[in-house]
Amino acid sequence: MTNEIPFLKPVMALLFISLGTFVLKYGSPILQPLALATFLALILQMPVSAAEDRGFPRYLAVLAVTIIILLSGIGIYKFALLPAQQMILETPELETELRSKMLELRRSFRGAQDATENIKKAAEEVTAIVADDKVQEVIVREPGFLSSAALSFFEILSIFALTVVFTSFLLAARRPFLILATLPFSGFTSKRHAAQTWRDAEHKLAHYFLVTSIINTGLGFAVGLSLWALGMPSPALWGVAAALLNFIPFAGLFIGATALSLVSIITYDTLLLAMLPPAAYLFINLIEANFITPSLIGNHMKMAPIAVVLALTYCGWVWGIVGLLIAVPLLVLIKAVSDESRKMVPLRRMLTRRT
Repeated sequence: MTNEIPFLKPVMALLFISLGTFVLKYGSPILQPLALATFLALILQMPVSAAEDRGFPRYLAVLAVTIIILLSGIGIYKFALLPAQQMILETPELETELRSKMLELRRSFRGAQDATENIKKAAEEVTAIVADDKVQEVIVREPGFLSSAALSFFEILSIFALTVVFTSFLLAARRPFLILATLPFSGFTSKRHAAQTWRDAEHKLAHYFLVTSIINTGLGFAVGLSLWALGMPSPALWGVAAALLNFIPFAGLFIGATALSLVSIITYDTLLLAMLPPAAYLFINLIEANFITPSLIGNHMKMAPIAVVLALTYCGWVWGIVGLLIAVPLLVLIKAVSDESRKMVPLRRMLTRRT
């Protein structure tokens, strides 16, 4: 019997992970907004409790926080989602312009006469095809694309609405997470230690999110102003997008730089001018990642890169953009708890970046 135990534990762990992944993936319509609301409630629990300690009724503090969340969502929709939706609806035209610009760039790099003629013929064929009224009608009125765009919008709206509702209910309750954290323990000393561990974890998570939000907001303003100075269209959209994407380590910078490079190629006539906006975006991110964030957050909350990559890969695969957004806060919370628990020392070593 003892020889079967080493083989039984990995099998049970694999089955547990598979079952958990199945539940997370197919229960995402409810679990995604619930997970977002849980992290928002954890982050906003401290200001709500602080307002209550100063004599404000808890329901008024929760109402104020809910209004702030709603206004933030409306602002993100107005300055980011609405312009992005308009840009997506113009994708056929943008794709045609991008192909023409890429053909022009290829032609400028190739001096041979035969290559130039072939590229020119290809560009003329693309232009002739797009100029056809029937082709334009098929592209613009393609029902699958518009249906998927509308579906994505309503999915975002439903996730946001459920997140606001769940957050309000979690904040209205008096420290439900603290009760859950101390529930498995029976003795007074162990309960007190668990309560203190959880309070410290909440404080670290709230501090991390607050400082990160301030940094990302400043980065968004810097990106928006620099792109406005360079003449990029919709600089507010790019500023908000840069701020939001910066919550996603590694992948966010890649997505933002790639999208900005493509639009820059369409916007500007020369390659040199087209490279200025993505170069400014990368330079601002370089300053933020190497100087501003380390000085404000400190190395004690820095995660091991492999842990961040694995968390982003798994959470992104299971929940898409929502998983990417909550992957790092989840690691911060787990690390904050492991910092205060002697039994979780191996996990803390795995999550902590080596300096």
